[in-house]
Amino acid sequence: MSSAHLDTPKKIGILGGTFDPPHLGHLKLATHFAKVLRLDALLLIPSGEPWQKNSDITPAELRLKLTEAAGIDLARAFLYLKIPTQIGVDRIEIDRAGPS
Repeated sequence: MSSAHLDTPKKIGILGGTFDPPHLGHLKLATHFAKVLRLDALLLIPSGEPWQKNSDITPAELRLKLTEAAGIDLARAFLYLKIPTQIGVDRIEIDRAGPS
């Protein structure tokens, strides 16, 4: 790899939400922005303690697992659609204390 390649800025998108559960709307949004913005990577970030929701939400660890499964499905769809965006799931908001 050349050093010029390593210096190239990457376009990274962030899609955060409660993901309770992840649904087709999340996947359509992710696909739209990956294509329109030509993202190198897209991170799905489930919230830890959603500030706008009441206590009737699925536990964060389960929502994380559901988001990871949705990320796998999304990555497969991107391969089929020839969208080069890499998909990741990050637990940063789940590990952070307080409302997110």
